[in-house]
This record gives sequence, C-alpha cells and structure tokens, in this order.
Amino acid sequence: MFSPPIRKLVLMGVFAALAYVVTLLIRIPLFGFLTLDPKDTVIGIAGFILGPLAAIGITLIVASLEIMISGTGLIGFLMNAAASITFVVIATLLYRRNPSFKGAIVGLLVGAITMTAVMLFLNYLLTPIYMGIPRADVAAMLVPALLPFNIMKSLLNAVLILLLYRPVMRALDAVGFSLEE
Repeated sequence: MFSPPIRKLVLMGVFAALAYVVTLLIRIPLFGFLTLDPKDTVIGIAGFILGPLAAIGITLIVASLEIMISGTGLIGFLMNAAASITFVVIATLLYRRNPSFKGAIVGLLVGAITMTAVMLFLNYLLTPIYMGIPRADVAAMLVPALLPFNIMKSLLNAVLILLLYRPVMRALDAVGFSLEE
C-alpha cells in the first residue's frame, strides 16, 4: 500500500477540500465583513489527527482558496490564516501534550482565548486599511462587535471539534485508514 507520509498527505488533501467545501456551503454573514463558517472545525480535527504543521498547511491552502469566495483579498487571507492558525495550532499543541478529553478542552479553550486576542489586535491594525475607516471607529467596534464575534466563532468551532473528533476517528478506523505502517 502507500507509505505513512503519502497517507498523511492524502488525508491533508481530503481535510483541505472538506474545509473549503464547508466554507462554500456554510457561510453565515453576521455584521458587514464578519462571517461565521465551520472551516476551523475541520482544520482542528485535522490538527488533532495529523499535527500542527499539517493544520498550518491546510489552513494556508483553504485561506488561499477562500479569497475567491470572500473577495477580501490579501487582508482577508491574512486575517483568515491568522485566526485559524492561532486557534488550531495552540489547541493541537496542548492536546498533543495531554491527548485526552480534558487535554482537548484545555487546548481548545486556550486556542479560543488566544485567537480572540490575536484577532482583536489584527482587526485594530488591518480593518482600517481594509474598510478605509478611521482606526478610532474600529477601536469603538472592538468590544461590542469584534470581541463577541471572535469568542462565539472560536467556541462554536471548539464545541463542534469535541463533538465530531471521535466519530471522524471511528470512520477512519472503520475504513482501515492508518498513518502507521
């Protein structure tokens, strides 16, 4: 059959395609440029299975493709990639240190908190450029709009990861898919 690196690459491709498809199909616009989508759920599950480097690769592929449907250009790419990488890589690294349900919860919560902080900072820096509005207007949106949006987005993805990780692992086991020799 195929070697573990080839199987890992194939699974990365499957997860990247799935993350992009869910982004195409499930995009909930909230306020203006803020949209809620479950791609981080798919990328998070991939990270838990394949590791943080694979999650970064999947994120970069999906964020590159997402430019075509979002129309947000380079700034949208940077924001999407930063959000997903921050959330998923931190969650994955902490889960790998303690591969248990408790480890997953801790990783996902720390990832959610860190992602929220990073996104508030990046919104403050980049949103005035993207939207062509004064930084003071963005600063006024940080707490009432951007903070709850990022908390809601990351926690929703965290809950979905917790609910779907085991069924995905069972499905991979059922079809005999393994990353081991």
